[in-house]
Amino acid sequence: MAEYHLLNPDTISKLQHSVRDNNFKSFQEYTELIDQQSRNLATLRSLMKIKKAKKPISIDQVEPAKEIVKRFTTGANVVRLNQQGAHETLAIRYESHRRQVEHRRGREDEERYKRDANGDWRRSAVKQVASARFGVTRDYLINADELQIKMAQGAKPGEGGQLPGHKVDEYIARLRHSVAGVGLISPPPHTTFIQSKIWPS
Repeated sequence: MAEYHLLNPDTISKLQHSVRDNNFKSFQEYTELIDQQSRNLATLRSLMKIKKAKKPISIDQVEPAKEIVKRFTTGANVVRLNQQGAHETLAIRYESHRRQVEHRRGREDEERYKRDANGDWRRSAVKQVASARFGVTRDYLINADELQIKMAQGAKPGEGGQLPGHKVDEYIARLRHSVAGVGLISPPPHTTFIQSKIWPS
């Protein structure tokens, strides 16, 4: 029997059809597939059962939802030209609700550090410092509410994160202080950080 995956041909096609055709029925079918994933034991939560308390606690002892959501963040995303608008839209919406959007390795355009004329802020509140430190400058660091130090990466084959040269256009090269057309590799470990900060030699 084939291994079950959360994102599979059924879920992906339903999502694509709903977006391309503005089809709410397809979107409902997509959400139903996502909601039923626990049946396939594909997530940690699907392996757990909720244990109800013998005695309900007072609602006064529960933190209000408006306070909880302030700690919500988006998943980290690498900004590339084809998803720049989506990334900036997330930043604007999260900032307006006092939540945080996370920016993955690869530097952020300085234009996003300034508020727009209408008050929108496209800046990512959480910024990641990865092993290659592409585009990690003083301005990048001070324009963050929170820093995420990526100690290592092993999800990709070979030498950690790889961005082929044909994907490094002028925009990406400028953000990463590199050269257009030249491939970029992020080493698997964050060696200098580990040696100097965690285990001094």
